[in-house]
Amino acid sequence: MQRKWGQPAPFFLSQACNIYFAYLSFESITMQYSVDQYLHQMGPMDYVFLLLTWHKCGLDAKRYQQYQEFPCQIIVCANTPEEHQLVQQAKQRFPRLRSIYFNQNAMLDPALFSIREPAAARPPFQYSLLVNSCFAAFKRTYLTSSVQGTIAHIGY
Repeated sequence: MQRKWGQPAPFFLSQACNIYFAYLSFESITMQYSVDQYLHQMGPMDYVFLLLTWHKCGLDAKRYQQYQEFPCQIIVCANTPEEHQLVQQAKQRFPRLRSIYFNQNAMLDPALFSIREPAAARPPFQYSLLVNSCFAAFKRTYLTSSVQGTIAHIGY
């Protein structure tokens, strides 16, 4: 099958034996998921592990129906057990729908990303916790209440 994107496709993290990882993001300007243009070009032997964002993007009946219509096999990577359960419950209406509990942060390479820096590289002010997220209830910032020390919340 001839695909219309260059090699490698810009959104794939890994490709081996027709297995792909893609990150689902919603374009609020076009009101579309940018990954769809690629999913429509794939075939039934292509398996796509779809990593979700933290705002439950892509977990609704309309999107589940779209997953059914793509020619490829979609496996939704749910960030939480609750998201995974939502997808499993929808499977009765959408039999091709699959999901696994697989947090997107599981793909971080600890050799490249480390929260520990040498003492000389640390800023003069130390935080016990730094939170970088939007100010919204679904971010569960209440979990920071058990942290002792200074907490910085960078938000939008």
